[in-house]
Amino acid sequence: MNVIRPKTDEIQKFAFELFERRGCEHGGDSYDWILAEQALTFHKNYERLSLYKFNERQLIPIEKPVPHLCRFCGKQPPNATFQTDAHAIPELLGNNNVFLQDECDICNHFFGKYLEDHLAKMLAGTRSLATIRGKKGVPSYKSNDKQSRIDVKNGKINKGTPM
Repeated sequence: MNVIRPKTDEIQKFAFELFERRGCEHGGDSYDWILAEQALTFHKNYERLSLYKFNERQLIPIEKPVPHLCRFCGKQPPNATFQTDAHAIPELLGNNNVFLQDECDICNHFFGKYLEDHLAKMLAGTRSLATIRGKKGVPSYKSNDKQSRIDVKNGKINKGTPM
């Protein structure tokens, strides 16, 4: 598969938009550039199948031909239950209303507890810079060496060195 890369002027424009979102505070140009390049590369290489507005408080079930057949383990009632909301896109990425009907409670628990927790930690810096809200709001990010930190308060991105 050939990857379509964004043009430099597209990255520059989007990076500037990110800079403005951060309150025009200098010192984050490399973060803005990397985030802009990654987001535009993703956008140019994936086809959108559906569009859902995550900021609307409307539950949107994505129906399947056999709704209560788990797509991961293949179980169905009475060997599996489907009581827990299964997010089509993880809640940590801002999804509060698009759900699947083909993920059993056991698989949902496993993904939430193990895989999504690791994904949340891996994307914490990106989520902070892009101000993506999860269950507990926009996450703070601390580097592994504890030398840098990113926080979002009142919609403003604050970068610095932890005390």
